[in-house]
Amino acid sequence: MKYFSSLIIMLTSLTLFGQPYIQGAIYVSINDITIKVKPNQQITHGTGAVFNFNIAVSVNSNGQAIGNAPVPNSVTCNVAGVTVNSLGVTLIDNRFTYTYTIIGNATNAINWPANVEQDFLFIDFPANPLMTGQFPRLEDQTNDGGGPSQQSYFYADILAFDYTNYASLFYAGGGGTLGSDSNGDQYVQSGTALPIKLSDFSVSKAGERTARLLWHTEREQNSDFFGIERSEDGATWEAVGTVKAAGFSAGRLAYEYFDTQFPNVRSKDELYYYRLRMTDLDGTYEYSEIRAIDFRSMNDVGDVRVFPNPASNQVHIDLSSWDAGENVRLRLADGNGRIVIDRQINWQGIYILDTDLLENGAYTILMDQGTQTVAKRVVILK
Repeated sequence: MKYFSSLIIMLTSLTLFGQPYIQGAIYVSINDITIKVKPNQQITHGTGAVFNFNIAVSVNSNGQAIGNAPVPNSVTCNVAGVTVNSLGVTLIDNRFTYTYTIIGNATNAINWPANVEQDFLFIDFPANPLMTGQFPRLEDQTNDGGGPSQQSYFYADILAFDYTNYASLFYAGGGGTLGSDSNGDQYVQSGTALPIKLSDFSVSKAGERTARLLWHTEREQNSDFFGIERSEDGATWEAVGTVKAAGFSAGRLAYEYFDTQFPNVRSKDELYYYRLRMTDLDGTYEYSEIRAIDFRSMNDVGDVRVFPNPASNQVHIDLSSWDAGENVRLRLADGNGRIVIDRQINWQGIYILDTDLLENGAYTILMDQGTQTVAKRVVILK
């Protein structure tokens, strides 16, 4: 009877709100490929939800034989508990096509908000001339050697519910382009490869009037420099310094910058925002995410400040007094106790939580690190 009631609720939801779908997009940074997924409605499943995804990715073979296809160093999924199975590589229309099935039970609850991208699959290729400067595709091979037997198409299934949008499988993210082959198979091609792959970026206090910026890159290709930009309100920015980039690197590199040139008219008890302008040799650039630092003193070790409150589009969570290098589990519960955000972050400083898609109301922010748990109440008011 419980299953039957759940089925009625699901069917009623579909009738009222339409079919929930998941679409896919592809991004490339030098030799690394990221597959992102985006639902058109909120998708929530508890721990143990069964995943069954099929994904096909292709790169231009440039006329090379199948034996010269680059072999990925690793393929990993962002959903904990699932297994990525490779079905091998085939040569279709002068493109090496890699096909994967992602199967298993999620060990964490799934909470994907509507119209928000989620990192899903990561493919790390070695440095290879066939990858450099190319634009990989996320493919639908239903009409060209795909289908139920070869599994070479984009298919999304969670807990035996088909979320595939067969009419429009993909979306163009990050400057990507949508297209279709002559036989009707859809694809989305990645945009321009970014010169720098940034793995992390943090800002912390290094004295009463000094901010320390620390960041790491995983890959660099034709990178020129990092521009350091600071803001007092998060809207108006000024350049305060530069750091020379490596130019080319296939490994992890660390960078550091100390900002001591604060405006004299400001006191030390202020909030400052920072971002990196990552610039290529040809002048193209991309901005990092924004980080913030609060020079007001915290009361105790383990204390957390949440501001502004009420908030509209963003909530700042000051974790400056928490242990650096240790993961923090951050959850956001609505007024009914339902967890709407659940993520692991590795943080020191101020974490900026985007609340654009949340409805007005009272929420509880729960933060866990080791045996320490802190709960803070915040009101979203737009």
